[in-house]
Amino acid sequence: THEREQLESDLHNQIAGLNDHNGQLQHQNGELEQLRDQLQHERDGWRQLFLSVHDDYS
Repeated sequence: THEREQLESDLHNQIAGLNDHNGQLQHQNGELEQLRDQLQHERDGWRQLFLSVHDDYS
């Protein structure tokens, strides 16, 4: 029936939209993970600096 075809078409479009959105989220997630690694690296650098300065004055 025409109604069934319309429903299947709508579902197909919704799934395509969700897949597209999922791809965008995975991409953003990858960028966030890179940022997190970068920040952890910087934080470790600051910690090393702090410890070395702290050792100098203790």
